[in-house]
Formats: sequence, C-alpha cells, structure tokens
Amino acid sequence: AEWPASLEQEYERFQQLIGPQAVERFGKYGELGGKFAVGEPHFYLVAIGVRPEAQGKGYGKILLDEAQRLSQSHPTSTGVALDTETESNVALYQHCGYEVTAQSNLDEIPIWFLFRRNDS
Repeated sequence: AEWPASLEQEYERFQQLIGPQAVERFGKYGELGGKFAVGEPHFYLVAIGVRPEAQGKGYGKILLDEAQRLSQSHPTSTGVALDTETESNVALYQHCGYEVTAQSNLDEIPIWFLFRRNDS
C-alpha cells in the first residue's frame, strides 16, 4: 500500500535527519521485524520505559498489563508483541508472561522478539 503524500514527505525528511547509516540500519531492523513477526492480528508495543529512579517498583508490569488488557478487549487481537535489545529485560518480560519467539542480531546488536497471548 502506498503512503499518503504528506507521510511520504515526512519520511523523506526523517531520512535526511538521521543520515544514510541510520536509514540502512532502520531498514535492516524492519526486515528482521517482518521476518519474525507474529502471523496473526496483535498489538505491537513499540516502546516502553520507566524512569531509572522508579524502576523495581512494579510500574513496568502495570504498563505491560495495561497493554495486554487493551489487546484482550480488542475483537481481533491475539496478544501483544514486543522486542528488546537489552538481555536483562528478557527475564522481566518472561516474568510478565511473554515468550521469546525468536532471537537474532542486527549487526552486532542482539534482539529478542517476544509475544504474550491474550489467554496467558
């Protein structure tokens, strides 16, 4: 599907801002995401974070549970997918019900792809 002209213009501007190396890496990341994508309707959590001074207090789990609740309330979503480049986050996500569906590398950066089904 083609993008609207306004979105295409913004994407071109974005590419100019980040430069050719970042554009190439961004493309590789997109290819990996497509290769390991969940093959059914789902929510995808692009970014999540908790300020360092608030970590370890359960806020991350609250955010993840809310994403799951939204997915469960959607008529066609089967769960929530996310990925991380931080190995220590994998155990946290698994503790919250996510399963590693794939692990790969983007150049020298490891990436774990995870998914939590609505029924888990």
